[in-house]
Amino acid sequence: MTPKPKFGSATFMLPTSCKLDLDLRLLLLAPEDELIRFFVLEMMKRRFLNLVTENLDTGLYSLRRLDLSSHLFYPSVAAAEAATARTEAAIMANAEAQAGYKHGLRHLRTMATSLAPLPDATINLRPCGPNRFRPSLDLVALLGDESRILCADTTGRTALYDASSHAVMCVPDLWTPKGPKAIPISITLGSDGHPGQRDRLCVLGRRPLPDPGDRERCFEQLSYGGDDVFSEDHLIQYWSPLPPPPFLENEPSAVVGPYTVVGTTIYASPEEPGTGTYSFDTVSLQWRLVSNWRLPFYGKAEYLPELNLCFGLSSSRPFHLCAADLSALNFERPPATRHTWVDFDMPKSWMPFHLDLINLGSGRFCIVKMFESTEPSQYDEAYDDTGEAFNLPDLIRHDFAVLTGVEVVPCDGKLRMIKHMCKYHLFEDDTILWVL
Repeated sequence: MTPKPKFGSATFMLPTSCKLDLDLRLLLLAPEDELIRFFVLEMMKRRFLNLVTENLDTGLYSLRRLDLSSHLFYPSVAAAEAATARTEAAIMANAEAQAGYKHGLRHLRTMATSLAPLPDATINLRPCGPNRFRPSLDLVALLGDESRILCADTTGRTALYDASSHAVMCVPDLWTPKGPKAIPISITLGSDGHPGQRDRLCVLGRRPLPDPGDRERCFEQLSYGGDDVFSEDHLIQYWSPLPPPPFLENEPSAVVGPYTVVGTTIYASPEEPGTGTYSFDTVSLQWRLVSNWRLPFYGKAEYLPELNLCFGLSSSRPFHLCAADLSALNFERPPATRHTWVDFDMPKSWMPFHLDLINLGSGRFCIVKMFESTEPSQYDEAYDDTGEAFNLPDLIRHDFAVLTGVEVVPCDGKLRMIKHMCKYHLFEDDTILWVL
């Protein structure tokens, strides 16, 4: 009898290549290794999306958790495709009714549904700091899984909250505050062929610190491990400084641009074009220049080992979801973009100020796009950049966020993106600062 292949030796494919809704009868006839892989992938899917908001009146920060099954993803691909078809028809009808006018509140409400009211706060946070300025949070990140949220304020004070047990834990402070919107990067050494080593959360300042003496501490890591970081056997260890990226150390005006993690290696490019891409080996703790081109993404990209591709938002407008292969880097030639998918048609007059891609496991993502109000200032003319007259009653008078749930699936040897739900939130009372 021919032995069955070991778990992980075959790439999981649904029994019918393009029929994406699961047929239970066919699944029961699938080989054992495919069944195991399917249920493991199902268990890897996240249940919640974490939103960290700030109240515009009180300055109070709150953690709110969205149930993905009711807010961003339909129960089946058929339901997602039917909803997408209805939305596209409604958008077309709205555009025709408005003579092509696309930048108003009616368009937003046609393409997405409101998140209001936001879920109740799981916990409220109030950072502390010197009285001369309003203290704020500089860092919010997941530590290991979706229920453990680590945050740090402008002074580097750090705390950890576990949403599943509603427990708060004081953890060591950062050596040096990292400035606004510090970059968290998770490294899972224990599961990537480095047994006995703890997982790490690396934190990189987005730009050089003002004090030249602190620039060598713009990059730190926190070691942790075990299934329960709240138990005595698996306590968080400490923060330790890491060698700073060469481009931040040598260029006072440099800003970190696109970045990603492949295995235990971090890749990062400066925001300035033509400055190359650097890699950081989290085992040997060494930086090196790997190319003279920038990574082809905007901000963070997510590596999916089962597809051997990096997924991110394209580096230029309209910032669609795309995928590139970084497995064989060429110093002179940037990697080609293998796939590009449209999440929604962004009106030219919508000005994004924050973009992000959240990996939700098993090929699912949340695309985060935040935009400025479309209300013109007193200096603006009566027309937007498309030549359309502003419809004053239909202006979006607050900054707003659009969250889109998408799923990337194999189909006939190619990859296909399934668009699920699209939600929006107007920043009237609470602004969304982080999506985790």
